[in-house]
Amino acid sequence: DNSLNMLSALSLPLGGRVTAWGASASGTLTLAASLLGLLPKLARGEVVFPIGANTAAGVLGQVGAMLELAEQVAGGEVADPGRVYLPVGSACTLSGLVLGVALARRLGLPAFRASEFELVGVPIHHLFAAAERTLRLHTAAPFSAVPLTVGHTVREGAAALAQLGGPDVTAEALAVLESEVRFVTRPD
Repeated sequence: DNSLNMLSALSLPLGGRVTAWGASASGTLTLAASLLGLLPKLARGEVVFPIGANTAAGVLGQVGAMLELAEQVAGGEVADPGRVYLPVGSACTLSGLVLGVALARRLGLPAFRASEFELVGVPIHHLFAAAERTLRLHTAAPFSAVPLTVGHTVREGAAALAQLGGPDVTAEALAVLESEVRFVTRPD
């Protein structure tokens, strides 16, 4: 999943040179130094990959995966899924699947049409689960500008899709996020 995010980010024309950060930073001072070291790179127009490769290009890779599944459903190779479960870390994969559902529907593909269809995200860290459970971190409007949340990443991915000449499916994707995404956040 992170491999697909990274490969998509490297192959789509959405930026300049690539820099990754966060993977080797440990401790507050090291992380702060790592972040400060990014400023000159950003000024030069380099693309910076956050943890999990949560970038618009990474999201679009996941959109492609969802379109592939929709095509398999359309071709009769697999049944239309009623539910898709996935872990949620950086929010890249879930955001791409949300956009993929919206785009598949816009394209008229006969997938993700079951009345009970839902994407079920399971946060990988108990603190993120608690934040989703109490604040709706990934879906509430006040967090829509916060990076590494599904609401923010869906908007960024939809903008990138439109920038590349695809349809603007922002409204449809936000409707999927609101009504067809569920998070499992129980501490047990």
